[in-house]
Amino acid sequence: MKVVLKIGGSILLPSPSVNNEVFKRWKEAITKISNQVEKMAVVVGGGRIAREYIHAADFASSYEKDLLGISITRVNAYLLMLYLKYSNLDVAFDIPTNPEDVRKLLQDRKLVVLGGYLPGNSTAGVAALTAEAISADLLLVATNVPGIFEDDPRINPNARKLKKVHISKLIQMLSVEKSVAGTYFLLDLLALKVLERSKIPTIVFDGRNPENAVNVLVSYMTKDYESIFKYGSLITF
Repeated sequence: MKVVLKIGGSILLPSPSVNNEVFKRWKEAITKISNQVEKMAVVVGGGRIAREYIHAADFASSYEKDLLGISITRVNAYLLMLYLKYSNLDVAFDIPTNPEDVRKLLQDRKLVVLGGYLPGNSTAGVAALTAEAISADLLLVATNVPGIFEDDPRINPNARKLKKVHISKLIQMLSVEKSVAGTYFLLDLLALKVLERSKIPTIVFDGRNPENAVNVLVSYMTKDYESIFKYGSLITF
């Protein structure tokens, strides 16, 4: 089984400073997942650190700010890779910059950690492209909310959680005006379009507790869908 895990920057780096305990907890979760699968790619977001850098460069073009943010995601990925390396996991020491590099690195290693690819692509899009490139059996998307909701649950406490949601509904939801950069929506149009054509099973789950990544993987492998719904939402095709 091949798995891609996307860790949102908001849960890995919620503040401008690095919290070693958060990285350690994700290292432990990734270790458990790697013991269950054949190959694994981990995509890391930029988090608050990236936003601080981008804000500092508010005079620059959008393209340049994207490049700056991508650089930060790769630094974050390198730090996580070091945690895994010094835990004696079979992880690639390079941080790939495109899907083909991920494919090549996984020929010799069990684990690859990466950040962004190109300007205009979110790390959600990167995760979907990576999953498609390596023919992943499952994409796990760790976020700071417990799944996919019809509205932002952090703002609207009455927002309804969607246990299962068809990819076409997600694309429709993204088309509304509120789904712009910096708002609640968890997956961008690139990610959804890639998932739509590749039909890779995807679970969006609450990653504030890294152990949930292990729980949803085991639940999916055992077809325990009620447990999946406890932690997140399943995208269907």
